[in-house]
Amino acid sequence: MLRATIGLLLGLLVRVWTLTLSARIVWPSSLEKSEARPWVFCFWHGTQLALLCVTRRRGAVAMVSLSRDGAIQRRSLGVQGVRAVRGSSSKGGASGMRSLVRAMNTLSLDALFAADGPRGPYGKAKMGPIVAARLTHARLVPIGSAMASGHVFERAWDRFSLPWPFTRVAVVIGDPIEPDALHVQERLEQAIDDCNRRARDELALALVQPKVTP
Repeated sequence: MLRATIGLLLGLLVRVWTLTLSARIVWPSSLEKSEARPWVFCFWHGTQLALLCVTRRRGAVAMVSLSRDGAIQRRSLGVQGVRAVRGSSSKGGASGMRSLVRAMNTLSLDALFAADGPRGPYGKAKMGPIVAARLTHARLVPIGSAMASGHVFERAWDRFSLPWPFTRVAVVIGDPIEPDALHVQERLEQAIDDCNRRARDELALALVQPKVTP
């Protein structure tokens, strides 16, 4: 009960926090939001807060840890409109994947995946999102972000990026990848890295552009 309450409060804080951000969202022309196939959004750990600024085309599901902190994450994600299932790579992963796939298929949901898994190493794609995409006939959608000002927790393995309130952020969604593509893990890693680089470029461009006054 206590962790659920903490999760609710944290979720409300995150929701208010993201509403203060000035976000530039870049979508590729290769993604048609009305298409029937589900999407599996793939990002690196630590970049996820800015990603919550994206208006999703439909509901989404994510896998959270079986640890006690997972209860906090589950309630917090619920406030953001994200359904959470429990599982991890070390324990309960198979049951968690079944629950996630079932939710995607029966509820017509997209999925959200930190592609480098719950334990890293940072920036190395794991098979989890690829397996989920294969089982649901989904497309892998890389996504990255950048912030104008904030704090990066360098000592944390996930290098969590916390944008300050009222700062600018950029979010770039990349071209989709078929989960059965050749060298799909390497392609996914490169695509996520490219989205983060492009987000930094978009942000740099926005910051140097002069403001136009009417």
